[in-house]
Amino acid sequence: MSAIRVRFAPSPTGSLHLGGLRTALYNYLLSRSQLAQGNGKFILRIEDTDQSRLVPGATHQLIRDLEWAGLPFDEGPGKPSSVGPFVQSQRLELYRKYAHQLVAQGHAYKCYCSPRKPSSTSATTPNSTGYDGTCRDLSQKQLDLHAGQPFVIRFRSPRSGLNTFYDHTFKHISVDQSTLDDIVLLKSDGWPTYHLASVVDDHLMGISHVMRGHEWLPSTPKHILLYQAFGWNPPEWVHLPLLLNKERKKLSKREGDKGLGAYVSRFRDEGYHPEALLNFIGLLGWTANRNKEVLTVKEMQDQFGLERLHVSPAVVDLDRLDWLQKSHFSALAAASDPALVRELKERLMEAYPEAIPSALLSDAYLRDVLKLISTRLHRTADITHKSPYFWLDPDFSSPTSDAAQLAASIPNLPQVAQTTLDLWTQPDNWPANAAQVNEALPRIAEQVGMSKNVTMLALRCMVTGTRVGAGLADTVLLLGREAVERRIRKHVWSASERE
Repeated sequence: MSAIRVRFAPSPTGSLHLGGLRTALYNYLLSRSQLAQGNGKFILRIEDTDQSRLVPGATHQLIRDLEWAGLPFDEGPGKPSSVGPFVQSQRLELYRKYAHQLVAQGHAYKCYCSPRKPSSTSATTPNSTGYDGTCRDLSQKQLDLHAGQPFVIRFRSPRSGLNTFYDHTFKHISVDQSTLDDIVLLKSDGWPTYHLASVVDDHLMGISHVMRGHEWLPSTPKHILLYQAFGWNPPEWVHLPLLLNKERKKLSKREGDKGLGAYVSRFRDEGYHPEALLNFIGLLGWTANRNKEVLTVKEMQDQFGLERLHVSPAVVDLDRLDWLQKSHFSALAAASDPALVRELKERLMEAYPEAIPSALLSDAYLRDVLKLISTRLHRTADITHKSPYFWLDPDFSSPTSDAAQLAASIPNLPQVAQTTLDLWTQPDNWPANAAQVNEALPRIAEQVGMSKNVTMLALRCMVTGTRVGAGLADTVLLLGREAVERRIRKHVWSASERE
């Protein structure tokens, strides 16, 4: 078998979405699969021939998204090879050369019709453009009359016969060639259409498998005809099933909670781990060969095979993503994953610039926080915003703050503060482990005449400013005596000021 060379070929018309990321992932997995035998190549090609839809900076963002996801490409922009360049706008002369070659060989023709010219047969012809073939068989004399006029180059599609091919997902497919358009290959401005550019590039770049979205399946017979006209062997075809939302409608790029859309940047900004996201989309259209749902990228690439791709559309259920995120996050936190620690530190520095002491940003402290909090929170963004008490004292200064309102709802808070300090600040009496913290709670509760649960809530309120959180005893130990005593004393002082 020849070397596996696959490509991810997005258009820089906006941010990368889940469907695009899945296409990139499957191409990457195939290039790293056992089928590739260590010789596969994953290529990034930027298809920017539709200049009217380009978004400035989109190519840079696409590359950034792939890097964040952990899908490095072997050849592409910034990674040159003998088959580059990898940006289609830098390959225009190639496309013009091959388009005119087809004209010279009789497989294509120049069309001088106005783009707005109505077709006299558009109501009866089966093809999607309705082009009536006015220029398909012009005589040389007629061509001479049009000399100097703008033209497009159209492919001369056969008027009869069956176009039969094999797709790894949808198997054997046959199309009546009389239904195919005389598609435009080269526009009047000299720019190619997708059909010409993709076929030329896939051949010249040695692409072995074209793996792309289901929406391109109807174009495949046209592309096969182009390969035949050029005398080239076509690649193997792999078309991926649609992604649907919960209403079983095609997933829009704008789908998602809070209108944030199904863009990769949304999930990155919300703190999802890239491997959890890849695990999620990897199972949207493919089944692993073992009875396991939580998979690393390495596990997916070791198991990946085209024979287990799904035909049916896949429903995007973000609840399942949250479940996978929890599993991946807990495992990474338990393993003190350096990348996870680094991500948490970056989010903290962005959220609270210059407010956090350097000691509380140390890798050792952050690892301890992650291990403690990962049973409750599973995204670094949530930890940053829902558990700031690991780095900052709770703010009780504003009566409308959540912490102040919680404190106001708890009876005898100053007494709990004083009683706790009286007990824990005795010589050698500060708790050294979780058991000692838990043993102190009934004693404090008895002295202030409150239940153990309310006493625990009072202590949690003073230390964290929240009603719920990580285990109270473990939180007290991790914060340390200086921080805990300082936070509790604020409530003793506030009681004195009210007298």
